[in-house]
Amino acid sequence: MARFRMICWLTSIALLVSLMGCTTLFVNSSDRAENVLSQERMKELREEYPLSTNTPATISMREVSFREVMTYGDSVVVAEVMKILPSFSVELSTEPGTPERMMADKDKANGMTPYQPKFISYEVKVHEGT
Repeated sequence: MARFRMICWLTSIALLVSLMGCTTLFVNSSDRAENVLSQERMKELREEYPLSTNTPATISMREVSFREVMTYGDSVVVAEVMKILPSFSVELSTEPGTPERMMADKDKANGMTPYQPKFISYEVKVHEGT
């Protein structure tokens, strides 16, 4: 009886080791050469999906309702847009040792355009303010 248990234990251990060996073949199969894109395909995809969209990757935005603005805002201005003014962009200060400089250097090293925020401005007629 003890010998039968020993054979069962050894068989189950051998089966477990062989199954673990098979799973590593499937896990590493994604690293094989046939799964790597060619340089030509990378260029085609890069045209459609550029490295930089000039929008920070960590930005998280959601739509805010007018009621939320009224509830949580310190002050609210109700105004009528008279005309759209020319758009403008701001170049962030990149003095040595600043986080902005480190990010600009990192973007340049990765072949990306440094982030440059763009703004749209309006001329408005104020109707009410609180």
